Amino acid sequence: MIKNVWTIYKEDLKRIFTNYAALIVILALCILPSLYAWFNIKASWDPYGQEATSQIKIGVINNDKGTEFNGKLINIGDQVVDQLKENDLSSDEIILYHSDHISRGFSIEWTPEKKDYVDLRALSPDSREGLSDFFAAIQRIASYWKCEIEMDGNITALSELVSLIPDMQAFNETVLESVCGDILSGKKEFLTLYSVMFPVVLGVPEAEKFRHDVDAFGRWLHEKQSVDAYYARPQFFRTEVGVVGRYVVTEDCRTIFPLKGQVPLGISDPETGKGLKCDRYEVYFYSISQEKMLGYVPFETFIEIIKEQAERFDGANIIFEGLSMEALQKIVETAV
Repeated sequence: MIKNVWTIYKEDLKRIFTNYAALIVILALCILPSLYAWFNIKASWDPYGQEATSQIKIGVINNDKGTEFNGKLINIGDQVVDQLKENDLSSDEIILYHSDHISRGFSIEWTPEKKDYVDLRALSPDSREGLSDFFAAIQRIASYWKCEIEMDGNITALSELVSLIPDMQAFNETVLESVCGDILSGKKEFLTLYSVMFPVVLGVPEAEKFRHDVDAFGRWLHEKQSVDAYYARPQFFRTEVGVVGRYVVTEDCRTIFPLKGQVPLGISDPETGKGLKCDRYEVYFYSISQEKMLGYVPFETFIEIIKEQAERFDGANIIFEGLSMEALQKIVETAV
């Protein structure tokens, strides 16, 4: 029986190699699937890499008409487009968070110089859930890529990292207790926590509430980061009276606004390279519907007017509902 099978097999091979048409068909059936697999794997090997995405055409629509301010034409839309053109995506950083419990988030950063290296960073104090998300991301990346984990300069096994999570959570609570203690003792007036959407500030009421309650702290972070409002930040101009910080308020826009003018972290004086010192702050009122500037008032004047209808947002900011056009004009006229 086996001898007959072997005989038939040899006869089939002989017929294939003596029949060129059949030989071509057989070779094509062997090679084509391999070619298909090769092109498919090559095309999807690194779909988000620089080489794969650099030729993608992207359309940007800029409807900003610009406005005239202090005799100068300002067009933020053009500025954004110019920055997009200059961005070659040679390096990047993203902030990740979970929408069910928004907190301070954690960053993932990479550069072309270190193609096999991804840097993950978390901030402390953070919510319990935010820190858990951070470690879950490390575990998933390490498991998926089968890579090593470097922690504080030392190579750490994945199992060891998992065992350290309770200690890290405890350390996070200790940091929260410590910073709250500093605020309550008067060592610090407040503490600014840079978070996913915008910074939030711990003051005395927050420190009293969260010093021994990291869960309440987490709920507070999520509540504040979920607020749908414009977070006012100043722009700085060098004038005849020195450096002036200008905040902008527009009509019908819910706004988070500082009680004191301040220079955001990381802003430096381009002339000295040192931290920027602002001589005074002003609040300008711009109408989106009329596309024009209505006027401005000193920062302190605006705070005195608005605080009666505003609510406390955190340790250094208030929040107020959108002001009507009539209200903005009245503020300008009152200041005059």
